Amino acid sequence: MKKLMLMISAMTLALGINFTASADAGWATQAGPLVNCTYNDGTTDYVPTMICTYEGGTFVRNWGYQN
Repeated sequence: MKKLMLMISAMTLALGINFTASADAGWATQAGPLVNCTYNDGTTDYVPTMICTYEGGTFVRNWGYQN
């Protein structure tokens, strides 16, 4: 029983740390990393990759934070 409780505690801690690290990364969302998306009409926007693709835009991934 002690081993089971230890395993559950360790998994909970690991998941909590992972979630906290992901939440602090301001360049990533659930819809993908943020990119500079260029649409067919020439406009650009800083949106997640999924939204850019869905709207018919093209993008080049940004590596690192946008200044």
